[in-house]
Amino acid sequence: MSDTTQAIRFLHDIDRSDLAALIRHSTYEYVIEDVWGDVSVSAIELTSPKVFGEAIEGLPDLDQKRIAEAIQASDPSASPSGSAAPRLILKTSATQVSDVLLAEVV
Repeated sequence: MSDTTQAIRFLHDIDRSDLAALIRHSTYEYVIEDVWGDVSVSAIELTSPKVFGEAIEGLPDLDQKRIAEAIQASDPSASPSGSAAPRLILKTSATQVSDVLLAEVV
């Protein structure tokens, strides 16, 4: 799993700090997703604490695609060059938001 630090920087650069804040405590990895029969596509599995995952899931498709583009742009070696941004698959981590936020305060 990779952290989203570079993707966050990318989102700040394109003035999407709102999206950057949502993936601040997330990690990601590239996976292969079976879509139909023997057809597979590259996807990004984004793992976030529950409250952030629910917020990302509620975003319009365009904003979810922007997050996938930010991850792809910040980690180009993980996906084929020139390909469209992979689909975003959302997962919830066992980490509680209070654990994450408490660590920032301390």
